[in-house]
Amino acid sequence: MEQKLNNLDIIRKIDGLKAEIDVLRPLPSQVHDKVMQKLEIDWNWHSNVIEGNKLTRGETIIFLKQELMAGNKSKRDHIDIEGHKKAIDFLFDLIKDDRSLSESDIRDLHKILLQESHFVQAITNDGHQTRKEVTPGKYKTTPNHPLTPSGDIHYYASPEETPAKMQELNNWYRNISSATHPLVKAALFHYKFVAIHPFDDGNGRLSRLLMNLVLIKAGFPPAVIRKDDKDKYFGFLEVADLGEIAPFVNFIGESLVHSMEIYLKAARGEDYSEHDDIDKDIDLFIKSIKKSDKKENNKSRSVFVEDEIIPLLNFIEQKVSKFNDLFKDHSYRIYFRDEKTFEDEETNRSSIDNLLKIIDLDPNLNLGIALVFDFNFWDFKSHNNQFDLGFSIYIDLLKTHCLIEIAEPSYTRELKYNEEIRKHDKQEITKSIIDYIKKQIEEKTQNKEGQ
Repeated sequence: MEQKLNNLDIIRKIDGLKAEIDVLRPLPSQVHDKVMQKLEIDWNWHSNVIEGNKLTRGETIIFLKQELMAGNKSKRDHIDIEGHKKAIDFLFDLIKDDRSLSESDIRDLHKILLQESHFVQAITNDGHQTRKEVTPGKYKTTPNHPLTPSGDIHYYASPEETPAKMQELNNWYRNISSATHPLVKAALFHYKFVAIHPFDDGNGRLSRLLMNLVLIKAGFPPAVIRKDDKDKYFGFLEVADLGEIAPFVNFIGESLVHSMEIYLKAARGEDYSEHDDIDKDIDLFIKSIKKSDKKENNKSRSVFVEDEIIPLLNFIEQKVSKFNDLFKDHSYRIYFRDEKTFEDEETNRSSIDNLLKIIDLDPNLNLGIALVFDFNFWDFKSHNNQFDLGFSIYIDLLKTHCLIEIAEPSYTRELKYNEEIRKHDKQEITKSIIDYIKKQIEEKTQNKEGQ
């Protein structure tokens, strides 16, 4: 198969461009560094936007160069950009060391890319929505099958199969023929990695990092898969699943050609800026103007919920779930309550996003929407002491601030949208809930024993 792919027309085009670039090498260091900086920013931004990142190109550049966060974008969006930059640096260190890529390197790269644990939406084997914690650098322990645009479930390697398949992939990469063109090797590595989907999150970004490791090691610039080509990109991956890999290799080749043409223009001293760069310049200009007039309370309700409330609820759930084994069943859910209709809407990722967009678009909205966190334990396991218990947290999203309220245990806290929920606050709220649960269990078991 590799030999057949070596004969694609795109290979001859790539080799021709490389020959032109090689004639002009070595480039002056300032020229090489400047064009590579542009390609790395393109790579970072496009790769993250494909996965849903909301930062603009200008905001990405400002954050990377000045560490200035966009006030209306989530903390997770910034973490992903920063993690990708550190992952590229690590990738160049691997290339500099000139040693074989190992599974340990891949896990380390994933750890650097994601930086910290977080929760993601997932789908169970029977097609139900759920959520799970992502641990950077750790292979998946539960299935990560996504829904395709057609509504079908796409099945990747199972958690049990993953370690062996990753070892198989690594052996394939080490032993592939030196006659195989770097483009073919890079594209096949990308496809084989994605087909395994070894981690709970970050597989797409990591596959593109590993693909470019192969290309850069062979003397090519990184191939940047652009956000406007997202549908074609996923389409060619689906075609590859059906056994036709050549269209995907050709697509990666065209992305590489685009980067090589930019690099060649830089080598010739020509203008290599692109249409997207105009948007970047506008973003940077507007940002610099607004910076001097930046208001302290510039965080929207949706960003506050994303950055502060959801991590708080995740933290509480993580601690409270330690009581699960004492009960036969438990339930956890977050939902919105509309006070006008008293109708509940259970949340998934899209419904949270949609409802918060509505809230942010209505500047006059004051009362009316509450985010509710319910946790219930069902049927205490002791035969002599069967009982249920639970608690609810209400987050009223007002115009300028929110109210966090818990009836039992009694707790109220008011927060403005520019404030942060500190670690001490998280621990205080969670401890009050834990103490409440312990007290209820003690009282109910003692009452039963005394009867």
